[in-house]
Amino acid sequence: ASRGPQHPMLRGTVAAISGLCLIGAAAGGSSDFDLAKLSVEPSGGNDPEVFRIYYGYDGAFISPWHDIPFKAAEDADGSPLLSFVCEIPKGTTAKFEIHKSEPHNPVIQDRKKGKLRFYQYSPSLVNYGAIAQTWEDPTIIHPDTGFGGDNDPVDVLQINARPCSPGEVMVVRVLGCLALVDDDETDWKLIVADVNDEGSAEAAYRDIGDVPAAKVDEMREWFRNYKTAEGKGLNKFGLDEKAMDKAYALKVAVETHEAWRGLYDKEVRRRRRGHGGQEGAKQGHGVDRGRGQRAPWWFAAAAAAKEGGDAAAGVSLASWKSESVAWKRAGRENIGLTHLPFLTPPSLLHLQTSCDFDGTPCWVGVHAEEADGDAGDEL
Repeated sequence: ASRGPQHPMLRGTVAAISGLCLIGAAAGGSSDFDLAKLSVEPSGGNDPEVFRIYYGYDGAFISPWHDIPFKAAEDADGSPLLSFVCEIPKGTTAKFEIHKSEPHNPVIQDRKKGKLRFYQYSPSLVNYGAIAQTWEDPTIIHPDTGFGGDNDPVDVLQINARPCSPGEVMVVRVLGCLALVDDDETDWKLIVADVNDEGSAEAAYRDIGDVPAAKVDEMREWFRNYKTAEGKGLNKFGLDEKAMDKAYALKVAVETHEAWRGLYDKEVRRRRRGHGGQEGAKQGHGVDRGRGQRAPWWFAAAAAAKEGGDAAAGVSLASWKSESVAWKRAGRENIGLTHLPFLTPPSLLHLQTSCDFDGTPCWVGVHAEEADGDAGDEL
């Protein structure tokens, strides 16, 4: 798969992406998703404050949360192999994560009170990340833990010895899970192995019983203690602290996939009713994909820019705003910045579109408006 410029945070390691053809439907409705067409696009240069990892597929930006399918393939025993998105490589401390509310859900470094977050306890013991198309629903109280989910994609502990690269997408086999309880929220930790790590012991593991008990204990104790370095108390575990087997863990994974599907479908219905995605984004759901949307009605401005003969000049802000008002009067949603499917990071001064008229890029000026309708800054 093609990649953008390498970033020092990737430590010079090419994020190898398997060429397996994924089985199952992506959210956009396609029956096949070919990982060979997936590109990982670092953006933002060397500045960790703006660094992001975006994903491209078949010429368009996609969401690693919503568009990369949950199920990657079938294992020899018929059980599903899942799509794992690497966030925090083994041996590192920067807390990268799939951002739930930014357009296209890039992988970025998490922040708390405006400051970049790092593990204070020790570098990560595992390749840490998430399974695509999953969500731990806070409103569903799990009978085995007594608490609802943590409002995030389900967490993954990938135990292979080779460190992954931030943003890398891997096909993994679920082996088991731990039921972490963090601040009265269920925070499942799926234990998985990269099936394409040829020659490794981990690639041969089939169930939690194949994982050395010392390794499971090490992971459990790390997650019990890691917040103590921030002055917080010990984390707890449900299920008598047991590492559950593959069958149980796959059931958890499927439940979180079904919860994601419900969340996604609900947001799609909201948009079809004309409410847009702003409220969902405020709630941290961020169902903002834009995949497969080519030459929709708001590309009229891009067409005008192209026909004007000077693509670099773009469309005047006043013209864009008046067109937006006209579209709104015609019963269409007046889109905000987060709804533009052709956003090219990291520039906020212009938006580049592929246009799909003849493939020539177009530049468009934008007037941003707040969700409440008040005029925002001109970009």
